Amino acid sequence: MDGTNQHRGKTPRGIDNPTKSRPHGPVNFAPHEDVDQAAVQELTRFRVSPLGQIHQCCEHIPYNSAKKDFFEKTGRESMEVFKYQFQLPGDDNRYTVMWDYNIGLVRMTPFFKCLGYAKTKPSQMLDKNLGLRDITPSVTGGAVSAQARGSAETRQSR
Repeated sequence: MDGTNQHRGKTPRGIDNPTKSRPHGPVNFAPHEDVDQAAVQELTRFRVSPLGQIHQCCEHIPYNSAKKDFFEKTGRESMEVFKYQFQLPGDDNRYTVMWDYNIGLVRMTPFFKCLGYAKTKPSQMLDKNLGLRDITPSVTGGAVSAQARGSAETRQSR
């Protein structure tokens, strides 16, 4: 063997090689990928991937945790998400952004992480905004990729 990872012709899944799938349910919060050249330059600078194909990068994430916070606040037992990754210029760390395209929940963790904030910062932000914690589900179970313990999940404005 030459040390390369060979798996019966299968290519590993992930953001760089997403499994194309179709959304489940209504797409009320679609990715906005029809942008001008200046925006494309910025998206390229932040190495957004899969640029121009985010609408094909869907995932169904079941949520099952003893903590029923998510169901109580959303009435749902799963998330239907679009996702993409970005990197800060000069930084090799990748941050995955995902949002529920049915109801508009956005996983905020990557935006705090990329700026170097501690894990407690999103929770502190919730405490400083009266009423926000009451409507913000905490995702602490289900798929590890969706977990955002102590971080804010806020709704996109339409």
